[in-house]
Amino acid sequence: MSNLSCFLCFSLIAYERYTAVCNPYEYRASISTQSTRKRVGKLLIPVAVLTVAINIPKFFETYTVEASIFIEIFSTLDLT
Repeated sequence: MSNLSCFLCFSLIAYERYTAVCNPYEYRASISTQSTRKRVGKLLIPVAVLTVAINIPKFFETYTVEASIFIEIFSTLDLT
């Protein structure tokens, strides 16, 4: 999950730099009219939502191990 969010953040930074280089006047106007918190929130909230949405199926792949198997193994061992 962290690898995906790291990749998406790097892609987001690259997109922002691309916008600043290719359209400097529009980029300057957008950063001067919006607060920093609003810009960061607008860019990072979709990254966080997308990361969680993509990784939701991984949470359902987990399985549980029943404790009774381990109790049977340890009860057959003679530790005395």
